[in-house]
Amino acid sequence: MAAQHNCTGTRGMYSEACGQCPSCRALVAGAHPDLLLIEPRATTTTGKAARRKLIPIGAVLEARDKSREYDVHVFEFLEVRPTHRQRVVIVNGAEFLGQEAANALLKLVEEPPHGALFVFLAEDLRSVLPTIVSRSARLSVTPASDRAMEFALSTQGRAVDEALVAFAAGRAGVLESHETVHAALAGAAEFTEALGWAC
Repeated sequence: MAAQHNCTGTRGMYSEACGQCPSCRALVAGAHPDLLLIEPRATTTTGKAARRKLIPIGAVLEARDKSREYDVHVFEFLEVRPTHRQRVVIVNGAEFLGQEAANALLKLVEEPPHGALFVFLAEDLRSVLPTIVSRSARLSVTPASDRAMEFALSTQGRAVDEALVAFAAGRAGVLESHETVHAALAGAAEFTEALGWAC
C-alpha cells in the first residue's frame, strides 16, 4: 500500500506499484524517507524482554519519549513534507496502542498533515480502541491457507508443525513467535493430559 501510494513509475493493470522507480527501490531497500513503521517494543530500555506489548505515547510525541526509545516520532515525522508523494505511517499492532498514544494519534488521523496515510494493522479488530476503528476504513485480509503457512515454516528452515499451523488459523504473525507459541501449545497439551489422568 505504501509502495502504491508513492510509486512514480508505470503502474500495473491493477494500479500496483512498478517496483522500479526511485520510491519503489527505496522501499525494497528498507530506506524509504516517507515511511514510518511503529511497533510495540519487544525489549525494555535495559534490554530485558518486555512483560507486555505496548505502543506508548513516546512513539507518537518526542517530548513524551523520556527514555529515548524511538529514533523517529509520528508527530515530528509528519511535520516534514514528503520526499516522494505521500508520507505513510504504519502502526503494526494497532491493538497494542496505549490509550494516550491512541488519543494523540486521533488528531493526526482526522486531519493528516500533508495528506499523510495511516495504515493500522491488527490481528483482532475487537482489540483496537473504538476511537481508532471509527476513523478508519477497514480492509480485511483473507487468512493464509494451511499450505501457505506450512510453506512459510519450511522456507524459514523450521519443521512443519501441524498443531502450530492449526492454532495459527491463517494468521501469519503467529509464525513470528514460533518458539513462544510452540511452548504454549506444548504446555496446554501437557495440562490437558494431566486433567485426563485426574478424571
